[in-house]
Amino acid sequence: MNIHLLFHNLAQKDIKLAANGDSLDVDAPKGILTTELRDSIIEHKAEILELLRQNNLNPTILPTIIPEPEKIYEPFPLTDMQHAFWVGRSGVFELGKVANHGYYEIEGQNLDLARLNGGLQKLIDRHGMLRAVVLPDGQQQILETVPTYQIKVLDLQGQESKCDRISTSRNPRSLVSSSFTSRSFSLI
Repeated sequence: MNIHLLFHNLAQKDIKLAANGDSLDVDAPKGILTTELRDSIIEHKAEILELLRQNNLNPTILPTIIPEPEKIYEPFPLTDMQHAFWVGRSGVFELGKVANHGYYEIEGQNLDLARLNGGLQKLIDRHGMLRAVVLPDGQQQILETVPTYQIKVLDLQGQESKCDRISTSRNPRSLVSSSFTSRSFSLI
């Protein structure tokens, strides 16, 4: 078990860790600390103590970020939050196999769709993370080029009534149950 999965597992079980000199204090609800978890904590003890010490010394000091523009298209690690989303969508957990998602409805009049699509494409071209994919090994990578993205439109003009338009257009549950892959563009 890697340390990220260990921390996630400990947090789910409300198990708290604290550095006490060279010892690691473990506070767990009665009967929750399994042999497997205990062995994983022991295996990662040095790494856990180092992380706890770093956070206790000065929590306001952040690591220095050094730009490496020549490596922009090389794979790099997920953040802790991204890793949690990636693991959660994988189906390895009982309530998993659901991707982080959002659902938006926008109503408007006189929308210049070509101009909106053009603006969105400029945004995608400018910001690398809008071209990012997650690789099967849990790394992410910014793609140098991607296909042109087009906003999906459901034009409800000509529907009989407002109720028909609403019932036809609103089906967010179908989006939730859709399985979008994080390995290919587009995630937006």
